[in-house]
Amino acid sequence: MTAALRLGAYERWWQDQPVVPGATLPEKLANLESLGYELIQLTRNTFQGVTGVDDAVAQAVKSAFRASTIRPAVAGVGGPSLAAATPAERAEGVRALERGLRIAAEIGAIGSPLARSH
Repeated sequence: MTAALRLGAYERWWQDQPVVPGATLPEKLANLESLGYELIQLTRNTFQGVTGVDDAVAQAVKSAFRASTIRPAVAGVGGPSLAAATPAERAEGVRALERGLRIAAEIGAIGSPLARSH
């Protein structure tokens, strides 16, 4: 088996500062392609609508990747901590993690972060 190094970038820093230029995900992917990148790590904000994770937004993300050579390395939707104080919050954290893993798989991401901040 031969290993290959692949060039990737964060979409934005943890403080929500953009790293990849572009106003939309398709623009960001096109810019990465033009620079020779192959991967991008998406943040939870990529999947957010006005009231949390939005199915229409998730569909738009999927469409953007279908039209690009850039692949998602990591993608997560965020959610409450699995170590939250209440059982209800922990249960919501599990649901968010399950949804994040499902969306990551649907767009072909290598994985999904488990940390609350993602």
